[in-house]
Amino acid sequence: MVSRFEKPLFKTFIESLDSKGKRRLAEAYAKRLFGRRKREGFEEIVEIFGRHKLAPWSLVSAVPFYFAPTKEAFVKPSTAKRIVAYLDASDLHYHVRPDWAFYDGYRKLIGEIKVHVDPTLAPNNAAATGFLMAMT
Repeated sequence: MVSRFEKPLFKTFIESLDSKGKRRLAEAYAKRLFGRRKREGFEEIVEIFGRHKLAPWSLVSAVPFYFAPTKEAFVKPSTAKRIVAYLDASDLHYHVRPDWAFYDGYRKLIGEIKVHVDPTLAPNNAAATGFLMAMT
C-alpha cells in the first residue's frame, strides 16, 4: 500500500536513526498504538519523520492501519481528497503535512460509511476507501 518510491526512503530513514532516535520512534508508536495518548503519538511520529523531510500521509498512517485495519485509516492523499470532496465533508480540511484533526475526522467518516454499505464491500477501512474511490 505504501508506494514503491516511499519504501526505500523509509528504509534509509530507519537506518539513519541512532539508537536514541529508534527508541523515540518506537515510544511514539507505542503511544499511538497502545496508549491513551494516540494524538500525542501521532504528532510525535510526524515530528520525527518531518525532521528528516519524510512525513507523507501513507507512511504515518500505514503502521496503525496494519495494526487495526477495521479501526484505523490508511490515508492516500489523492484518495482522501476525492472522498472528502465527493461526500462534501466540509468539516475535514486536508493538509499536506499529516495532522491529527484530519486523520481522526477521516477515520470517523470512513467508519460511518461502513455502517451503510454491505459488509463485503468494507471488511476493513482500506477496502471501504477503495470502494469509495471507485464510486467517485
